[in-house]
Amino acid sequence: MTTQEGRPVAGAGGQPVGRIRFMDAQRVNLDGFAIEDAALGLVAMRSPHDPDPGLVIADGRVTEMDGVPEDRFDSLDTYIARHGLDLAAAPEAMGLPDVAFARRLVSPDVPRSEVVRLSAGATPAKLARRAHPGHDQDASQAHPQQPGPRHQPA
Repeated sequence: MTTQEGRPVAGAGGQPVGRIRFMDAQRVNLDGFAIEDAALGLVAMRSPHDPDPGLVIADGRVTEMDGVPEDRFDSLDTYIARHGLDLAAAPEAMGLPDVAFARRLVSPDVPRSEVVRLSAGATPAKLARRAHPGHDQDASQAHPQQPGPRHQPA
């Protein structure tokens, strides 16, 4: 027998079994859900503090990425700037409007090699902006109403 919440009960009395009562009383289970609050840093996606995408390349070297100058890069930024970005594809990827970039990433008409090339040329802020639409006003156009299932393989 189970309760309305789907938890096992001990029998006719309708009380949850001991282990369920024990777990329900634990502090972690008494916490409520955190409400997103950008001022406190409690935002998983689309924070108003997210950096704007940007990339400055000088003499074949990334000197600024997503608004952070090279001398302020942390270890992850340094790794991405030196090894993670395709500097040949970066001007094209970063120059695309956000909606056009997003459409290329999800379009079945764009070859995989093109998606990989453009993605390798995009900074983390450029990719994150498109990973979660609604970041800006143009994002509503990035994912129009989905058509029905595909009739042909991609």
